[in-house]
Amino acid sequence: MKLRIFTGCFLLATAIVAGCGNKIDGSLVIQPIWPCELDPAVVDSEVGNWCLSVIRSDGTEGEKSCASSLEGISLTADEKSGQVRLKLEAWDKFNIMYARGVSVPLRLESGKDNSLPIAMSLIGRFSLIAGDVTGCSRLPFHMGVSQALGLPSGHLLAAGCADPDNGDDTGRCALLIDPSNYRLVTLATPPSARRFGHQMVALKDGRVLVAGGLDMSNNPLDSLLMLRGGDIFLQPYQTGLDYSLVRFEQLALGLKSARQFPTVASVFFGNQVLINDGSGNTPEMWLGTSESSDYISLSGTDPFPYDGTLKYAQAVASIDESRAVVLGGVADHQGLLAVAQNSRQVSFTSFNIPLEARNAPKTVVLDGGDVMFIGGKTNTSSSLSPVLVLNVNSRQLTEVPATAGVFPQGGFTATLLADGRVLVAGGFSGTTGFKPGSSFLISRTNDPLNPWKMETGPDLKMPRLFHSSALLPDGRLILIGGGSSDTAVEHKRVMLSAEVVTF
Repeated sequence: MKLRIFTGCFLLATAIVAGCGNKIDGSLVIQPIWPCELDPAVVDSEVGNWCLSVIRSDGTEGEKSCASSLEGISLTADEKSGQVRLKLEAWDKFNIMYARGVSVPLRLESGKDNSLPIAMSLIGRFSLIAGDVTGCSRLPFHMGVSQALGLPSGHLLAAGCADPDNGDDTGRCALLIDPSNYRLVTLATPPSARRFGHQMVALKDGRVLVAGGLDMSNNPLDSLLMLRGGDIFLQPYQTGLDYSLVRFEQLALGLKSARQFPTVASVFFGNQVLINDGSGNTPEMWLGTSESSDYISLSGTDPFPYDGTLKYAQAVASIDESRAVVLGGVADHQGLLAVAQNSRQVSFTSFNIPLEARNAPKTVVLDGGDVMFIGGKTNTSSSLSPVLVLNVNSRQLTEVPATAGVFPQGGFTATLLADGRVLVAGGFSGTTGFKPGSSFLISRTNDPLNPWKMETGPDLKMPRLFHSSALLPDGRLILIGGGSSDTAVEHKRVMLSAEVVTF
């Protein structure tokens, strides 16, 4: 598909647009990039209609054109629009949206010949973008219980190796997935990046901190890794920029205590990181100003009580720069944590809500003061739902009915989607009837008596557990690595794969 650029405006195909003149002095070739497992010929046979639209720099949608083929689209837009994105949508023959892709930013200029790839993803269906199937390349190293982040530039950043040898290159245990073409790029890392079960958090200045986890001998780690030069990921994607030059380094100062799996890390004020686990060691606060960590100082009630028998970790969900909701660990323990800026001083106010002990449930911060806590439930005889919603303002705890099948006990990911739904993907369960590789969608209702509902989501391409997920700014969700939750599928196959979906 080719966009012909005119003086003062640009045009798709060869039609002449009144007011634009007839001098063609540039072109833009649009190239849809499909997940590696999909056959473009099969995709084309399933699509009944294509739509191309311009997304302005302020996020509003501008000109739009639809046709039964890419070649039939005719679209004009003012060259003076500045930096824009192009959104390509595919609709099937039943007029149901089939796939969507949004380009990286570009500036429409006359006199230039360019090619613009647009990475596409299916709507509501997972597709492999890395793996050992025909047409795909495997991830460059095993990623099991690793971590991934979606960055403002559109990249996915993942770090941590699950194999001690890491192929032929032990100096690269992090990677980027390019948002424009799904290309995998490895990043340089120190030897201590060979870890799993760690946490990775982004700071407001672009630095990325990796903390805790286990080494290849299952020993807890106190070393900290830092990504330098990450401020380039805070800007919109720049074509031609070599993002692979960033690298992780090991900080001179580590944690006060080694942190085992699961490590829990939460960011406050954009550059303070609270780090905890279920080991019984006092939580600590890492300060970005000094790049040093020390144990927290408590004011009042202990927000992180420890039971030596349970060894459960609490979940910490930051709701603004200085506060977080704490839930889990020992029984009957939920409340509001307050953090002082540039300090390790914290205070805690209990909500005094009775609840069973839960081990590091996943957290999703919603609007309206709601925080969703998912999983961590270990008492299978309990009638309580595995999904709870806590309203910070009313201090009311609401159960989400688990009515869409056997819900996972752990090892899943939970992601807040752009449309407000929460997707729970993968995981494991010891309960009969659980389907490996399943997913669930949780959403609000208009019924005040039943404000939440759970539905079955699409099946994953791989039956993942302890994987990582990252939501990209354009709405694509990528699942990467992990182990296998199905005895019929090898762990190695899952650890070397990644998949994508759009809702």
